[in-house]
Amino acid sequence: MKYAKQIKIVVLLLVIGLAAGVYAADNVKAERSAKKVKGQKGWYIRLVTTSDDLKDNHTVFGYLKGASDQKDKYDSEALSVGGSHYLYTTIDHPEFARTSEYRSDYRASRKVGKKSDTWIIVVHSGDAYADVTLSWDGITRVKKNRKGDFVEKHKRGKKILGKMRLLDKENNIKINVKAENSYTFNMNGNNEHTLTWILMKDGEDEPVM
Repeated sequence: MKYAKQIKIVVLLLVIGLAAGVYAADNVKAERSAKKVKGQKGWYIRLVTTSDDLKDNHTVFGYLKGASDQKDKYDSEALSVGGSHYLYTTIDHPEFARTSEYRSDYRASRKVGKKSDTWIIVVHSGDAYADVTLSWDGITRVKKNRKGDFVEKHKRGKKILGKMRLLDKENNIKINVKAENSYTFNMNGNNEHTLTWILMKDGEDEPVM
């Protein structure tokens, strides 16, 4: 009996020791993660869609430190819209599970021009013959401060925008988003209109329609 009690005590001590080790390891991971979050920064472009009395400005995309090129917590899904009087813009990701429509899409942070990137923009309108204007106004730099809050600073972003093009393949139109800050088109009898926003790699040729 005495020997059995000693074994139980040893096992209990081992369990407590393992639990303490796991707790300490989790704390280390949490501290490392917190340090990474404090240095988190990036940029985004906000798209504004308007048509008559309707306006939508809830779609953003860009680069953010800590984000990935796959689906993650920085990609917010679009909510379903009811009725026939609506106008909104989403970023299409058919490769993501569950839903393909997103309101925000942040990619892994990298030097602009190091890699080409493409965002598929889909404009949704309850009026299939509406004239719709998609606009943008520079870029917004974001940086997380010591309190863990994101601080935003709007910039003209000429360097980044200069490497970007907006393609409307249906209408065979290419927009230099640095030279222009809006594009107007007609829905042409459809409730969805797809546009392609391209970030070109350094030295890359102009995208072909």
